[in-house]
Amino acid sequence: MIRNQMRSVVLGRLLLAYITGIMLATYLPFKIIIIVIAFFLFAFSCFIQFYYSKKFKRFTFHWLNGMSLNIIFIFFGFLLHLTHQEGLSKEHFSRKKHQMLKVIIVDNLSNNTLNNRYLAKVIASDFQQNIQGKILLYTKDKTLVLGSVLNLRSNIISFQKNRNPGEFNAQSFWNKKQVFHFVYLKNSDTIIGIKKMSYLKTNSLLIAYKFDSILKKHLLSEESYKIASALLLGSRSGISEEVIADYAKTGTIHILSVSGLHVSVIFLVLNKILSLFKWGKTQLLKSIILISFVCLYAYITGLSPSVCRSAVMISFSIIGKQINHQSNPYNLIAGSAFFLLIINPAYLFDIGFQLSYLAVLGIIYFYDAIYRLIYFKNKIADQIWMLITVSIAAQLSTLPISLYYFHQFPNYFLLANLIAIPLSSIALYLGIAILALNPIPMISKYIGLILSKCIALMGYILHKISILPYALSYFYQIDSAAACLLMALLLCYSFYLIHHIKWMNWFGAGFSLLFLMNSCFIRYQDRKTTHYLIHQKDSPCILIKSADQYTLVCSQNSNQIALNKIIQNFQKIGWHLTKLVWVKDKSLVRVHDKTFLFIAKPNPYRPITTINHQRADYLLCAAYNLKDIKENAIQIISNKRLNTSYLNSNKYYSTYDNGYQCILLR
Repeated sequence: MIRNQMRSVVLGRLLLAYITGIMLATYLPFKIIIIVIAFFLFAFSCFIQFYYSKKFKRFTFHWLNGMSLNIIFIFFGFLLHLTHQEGLSKEHFSRKKHQMLKVIIVDNLSNNTLNNRYLAKVIASDFQQNIQGKILLYTKDKTLVLGSVLNLRSNIISFQKNRNPGEFNAQSFWNKKQVFHFVYLKNSDTIIGIKKMSYLKTNSLLIAYKFDSILKKHLLSEESYKIASALLLGSRSGISEEVIADYAKTGTIHILSVSGLHVSVIFLVLNKILSLFKWGKTQLLKSIILISFVCLYAYITGLSPSVCRSAVMISFSIIGKQINHQSNPYNLIAGSAFFLLIINPAYLFDIGFQLSYLAVLGIIYFYDAIYRLIYFKNKIADQIWMLITVSIAAQLSTLPISLYYFHQFPNYFLLANLIAIPLSSIALYLGIAILALNPIPMISKYIGLILSKCIALMGYILHKISILPYALSYFYQIDSAAACLLMALLLCYSFYLIHHIKWMNWFGAGFSLLFLMNSCFIRYQDRKTTHYLIHQKDSPCILIKSADQYTLVCSQNSNQIALNKIIQNFQKIGWHLTKLVWVKDKSLVRVHDKTFLFIAKPNPYRPITTINHQRADYLLCAAYNLKDIKENAIQIISNKRLNTSYLNSNKYYSTYDNGYQCILLR
């Protein structure tokens, strides 16, 4: 049965091969031998296709045909992703000498009280015109518009790995978007002009700005306006962290960004209106109108990636049904994903891309099986059950990667979605009505009043749900291997329960056992005593993790605000401090049978005599080079001299390449 179904999902199988190629290009080292092997396999597969397709009439059903075709698509994905790797290009600005870069603003990422963030594209340098690359710009004072051209003279900084446990890994996040550097704008970085954008982009921004101003005029409160702007236009800037936390804790964060839900509502409303007319043989015209309005909505909302994904999926679905009413939905979904990944293979690593496609696949696959479990004669009860079924199906299919990325599960997601989805749909309808009826002030005023109350009610209910006991369950042990095993066992058990394939039950049991073994191994590793050097400005800090005990030892000179942020990052990954030890500068402290010497800023020209002749196991300091410290200072601490052979033979820790350092002295 599975084999027959897989045969019908042709695009799905080719998409898996294409994705495999993208993954190989991402994680394999860039070496000539790998390129040569890949090209050889590609050439051999092409030979098999052309030679044997002429020799055998039924070659299309031969296993050799399938294998060679998959290799061709793997190579296609591998090669296409390599061509999108800007960092590998010889023309990338990081590979060229320059004192000044000319850049153009291509995207406004976010604006808040701390910083404005912009994405800029390099178009020239002081030495060369043929140069490329992207840079993230941070600025507090300057407000830039799309198309602004700047001369950058400030230091270009490479993204570093996350320096402390639980900290956001900016390097990994931005590198997947082909952004490897950032810069803080200074007065020396001047705006030299504004380049005119394309007609389509300019009008898209003007329409979005016009609609945003209409919402701001008619809504009662600032918070209601910001949420309405997020619902209709996808702009989440300015929404307070408390509100975002309420939506995240209840599993309804998708409501605050224009996504498949919003595009689907637009599509359903239009489809319902157009269904009132008898189209007869002009169904093609109806399909064109639907696709045009969906694309227009995506255009109005600024062509954000989430909206484009949804618009492409719905457009492919409409086209597929127009061509063949019995078209396989999995092929339509795979076709839309294929289309987007050909445009930009890096979409594969976007969390929104992964969640949206898995949610749609889950709804298609699990919906009928779950819906048939309970039958309601009452229409209202049946509609509620349908909504619950959709939420369960989407949550089930996205569960493994949600736990992997966020390490938490909203326990009241059913209750929250049961309330939030109808209210957000009503808010979306009212928002569209305000935009359409803006020329009639009296009507739009009352609609704005109702919309404000609707948004306030939704926010109030979600806040109450978010503060209920056990609102969240935490899963800190889920790593990439555990997420893959969890996905595999869910698939196996679903095949067993839905399609009654008995041998899948045994595979599911096997994956369950591997999942438990992986969890036990991670738990065992966590119980080992580990030292983490914590980066903090001008004051060294160390975290000692022993089983479930977390002891943070830090200098009294530590910045309290920065330290609180570090502790909050620990809590994100389930590390709750059991003890906080404060120490003075140039003092010894003993924790978990280890002695630590803290020196905030050692003087390389004067030996440390304040500690007498006591020995330390670890020396922590904010020196940028431990070799600068006089050897007699180290001799007092450990009776050993600091030289090259000593550094090479002892454990040596550092949060930066040239940053805060820690050395094991004995």
